[in-house]
Amino acid sequence: MNSNLADAAAGRPRGSSARRPHRTAHTLLMLIRRELWEHRALWIAPLVVAALDGVRRRSFAGVKYHLTDVTVGATSMRAGV
Repeated sequence: MNSNLADAAAGRPRGSSARRPHRTAHTLLMLIRRELWEHRALWIAPLVVAALDGVRRRSFAGVKYHLTDVTVGATSMRAGV
């Protein structure tokens, strides 16, 4: 080890915690990305369900449901009109 490297290393404690939060956050991010890459169903299944729900909502957007039509004082009650 040369003297310049030894002098620089002497001024800073080994395993400095100044870089540790960055390393931990980066490691966590990489682990999450790898998990999502290996298990694609974790993000594909919710995406498919959301897409199907969007299609369902668009196709039935104009449909009005009138399950009961009750008029006070009428002789008959109609259902399902």
